[in-house]
Amino acid sequence: MSEDMRMPLDMVMRIANVVEAAQRNSRVARLIDDVRFDGQARRVCYGDGGSVFGVGTDVRELFLEVLLDGGALALWPIRELQAEVRTGHAVMDAGHA
Repeated sequence: MSEDMRMPLDMVMRIANVVEAAQRNSRVARLIDDVRFDGQARRVCYGDGGSVFGVGTDVRELFLEVLLDGGALALWPIRELQAEVRTGHAVMDAGHA
């Protein structure tokens, strides 16, 4: 395994929370510049909306597609979300936040 592919276990667990939110269509929330965005997780996808992944796909390069409460569709980078879950700036089960 190359050095750049290594991930600490806590990062893997946070990424798993994001993927699980998509699988369950969970309520999610994210704080960006002191503004809270709420919505429903839809799926994990590429930035262009594609969702056919290869065996070597790095999940950190993918996005969480979120249907925001206002009706807009947002793509949240998983690389950013995994760090925000740790700090509390993103919640993957906002129904219980």
